[in-house]
Amino acid sequence: MSGRILIVDSSSASRILCRTALHDASYDCHGCHSLGDAEAAVERSSFDVLIMEIPVGDAPLRQAVAFCRRIAARQQTRDLPVLVIGGAENLAPGGPTRAALLEAGAAELMTRPVDPALLQARIRGLMRARTVSSEMRMAEETRVSLGFAEGAADLSGPARTILLSRAAEGDRRALAATLPGRVECHPPFADLGAAGEVDLVVLDGRPESAHPVEELFRVTVDLRSRLETRHAQQLVVVPRRESWAAAMLLDLGADDHIDEAAAGPEIALRARRLLTRKARADRLRRGMMEGLQAAATDPLTGLHNRRYALPHLDRLARHAHDARQELAVLVLDIDHFKRINDARGHAAGDAVLAGLSRRLRDALRPADLLARLGGEEFLIALPATGEVAAMEIAERLRSLVEQDPFPVAGEDHHDPGTAGPGDAGQPAAVTLSIGVALQRPTSPAATADRLVERADAALYEAKRRGRNTWCLWKEAAAETPAPAPTECDGPSPPGAHLPDRNGPPAPEEAPLSPPPASAR
Repeated sequence: MSGRILIVDSSSASRILCRTALHDASYDCHGCHSLGDAEAAVERSSFDVLIMEIPVGDAPLRQAVAFCRRIAARQQTRDLPVLVIGGAENLAPGGPTRAALLEAGAAELMTRPVDPALLQARIRGLMRARTVSSEMRMAEETRVSLGFAEGAADLSGPARTILLSRAAEGDRRALAATLPGRVECHPPFADLGAAGEVDLVVLDGRPESAHPVEELFRVTVDLRSRLETRHAQQLVVVPRRESWAAAMLLDLGADDHIDEAAAGPEIALRARRLLTRKARADRLRRGMMEGLQAAATDPLTGLHNRRYALPHLDRLARHAHDARQELAVLVLDIDHFKRINDARGHAAGDAVLAGLSRRLRDALRPADLLARLGGEEFLIALPATGEVAAMEIAERLRSLVEQDPFPVAGEDHHDPGTAGPGDAGQPAAVTLSIGVALQRPTSPAATADRLVERADAALYEAKRRGRNTWCLWKEAAAETPAPAPTECDGPSPPGAHLPDRNGPPAPEEAPLSPPPASAR
């Protein structure tokens, strides 16, 4: 079955006719004799669309309006679209009762006799909209539960509505008086991208607008293909006696249609409803992008986290291998970081991590990868960087951190006996140990895990040799069970400077002093 439909009509003959109109689409149709039975049915079971047929008269109309309000107010049924079918006496285009039903929550209004093709197309559109609405509501509730709540969709901002018509300046002014934001009038197929994304497109299909029906089809599809209008809501004004065209437009991507004889209040109400839907969809997309960014970002430092860093390092390694370029990987660790937390408090430790992240980010090129692997450990990947340049950068970063303590706020209240990195209120002196690993053009492609493992081995050797130093993992040791770093260097004299941010330094810019024999 393609959907569950609840048909509410006091006449069994009318219910049978409605079922017949939906039979070809294989909908699972259920019938109710009264509005009370319908309310009980939607409480017991789930339906995709509710079709309500109302007889002629003011009393049935008032009951229908109240029923739509109750359905829209209940949490269990607020996403259930209600399609109202009535006679021309109640629902004639331009009549005042149509706006009352739409304001009460009715999703669509149709007059007898109903075109089966249009009814089926309308139901398909309502089911699509209901699915999107339910997904958006679920996403919003999830964001609220995670503490990322946003306010209600704001329609007072810069909404952009486009009226596509060749002769509708008066209609543009009427829409501008009732809709938020800017309303523009353009001919079909005009370039709409110059002023930014479009929120709503009203496509005028009246005969005086000189739009043949076939052109409406082309414009609807064209709007869905353009970058600036692909997410825009579409409201099509359809000529009378062209119900087949309305059905086709809905299936081609139009979000709503309206009869050319519709009154201004109904057009404005439908347009505002579509703008609300667009604002909610935009918020959902924005929330998804923010969620993806948050999943790849360390919240304390603003750097990439391990989840992002390792797959990106894999891509950098593959690219370096394919381009026959060198790639340097550095793993950095703050020496005795636990002492900062013990002596100055975790707020001071967080300040050091954040300050170090800013200092490292300012020292690197935009193309370099900088990430926090966890705790006090950081990862740097330097594309197109060879051994000499990598050692120079490691030494300069080490010197940069050692020579300039980090301002922190904290009190010596955690463990008075702990040897802290300074008195309360004084800058925290910090040093780094760094492990360096290389992927060379002639080497087999290494995975991110393998490169980090090699840099980690060099880092632990730097720790073993007294900290505040760097060590280089030598590829010649790759075949041994435990890779052994063979190049290390101690603190350099004051005055070491950072590499040029536009690229790694050339070896001749700052030649390394030979490491002391005791450190080899």
